Amino acid sequence: MAALYGGVEGGGTRSKVLLLSEDGQILSEADGQCTNHWPAHRDRRMCGENQRDGEQGQTESRGGSSGTPSELGGIVLISGTGSNCRLINPDGSESGCGGWGHMMGDEGSAYWIAHQAVKIVFDSIDNLEAAPHDIGYVKQAMFNYFQVPDRLGILTHLYRDFDKSRFAGFCRKIAEGAHQGDPLSRYIFKKAGEMLGRHVVAVLPEIDPVLFQGEIGLPILCVGSVWKSWELLKEGFLLALTQGREIQAQNSFSSFTLMKLRHSSALGGASLGARHIGYLLPMDYKVNAVAFYSYTFS
Repeated sequence: MAALYGGVEGGGTRSKVLLLSEDGQILSEADGQCTNHWPAHRDRRMCGENQRDGEQGQTESRGGSSGTPSELGGIVLISGTGSNCRLINPDGSESGCGGWGHMMGDEGSAYWIAHQAVKIVFDSIDNLEAAPHDIGYVKQAMFNYFQVPDRLGILTHLYRDFDKSRFAGFCRKIAEGAHQGDPLSRYIFKKAGEMLGRHVVAVLPEIDPVLFQGEIGLPILCVGSVWKSWELLKEGFLLALTQGREIQAQNSFSSFTLMKLRHSSALGGASLGARHIGYLLPMDYKVNAVAFYSYTFS
């Protein structure tokens, strides 16, 4: 009987399972709800948190590295409901930044973007801190999305009925505002781009120089729905990497390429699982990921 290998991509909003043959072909796949074990003690339903958020994200990120365009490794930068950054060097060693969940960070994620938007509105109305731009669009979008008439109603969604995935969904409304030209929405996405860029900067000292020397520069695999708004993240992301590169005198870091998976990172999970039992699944790295942005520092 032929052996089968399975992989799971756990997420804060949804999950995916892939079943592979021993020659690396995808035989079957299925989608499911969000998965996470941390909140199980307070809610038996699997919801509300990101399986990637925290050190449990190491396994998925390592598995996801099998989907990069290079067998040498690279960076896996996750920005979905939560966020995480994992570096995988050619020798298999790893380093990371973030992934500790919304109570400790999730910077640059959908949850973080939504929370930043709500926080700016609250602080502006309280006269605690001046908003960088007019709050009109974001405030009304907030009331409409959560279906409440005032700020007091928002507290229900922050405490009694808190659902991280639903709260993070407000990010879509901020993205819509940014595409329509709302200055505050664009500002929030720029800051999100900066935070994601700073995750990459954080692991620069640990990167094997070999990863800088490839034809595409440093490969960065981007996972998560927030990357669909790359044009909104771009300015802040480039700013953070440019400044971080100069501060750390990383002259060998001359270029990078952002990639996205053609398939779920569950594919990498299956590959990692196979390795644990001594089998190397055939992986075509160039087929599994595609470049969507390249940049060379001046």
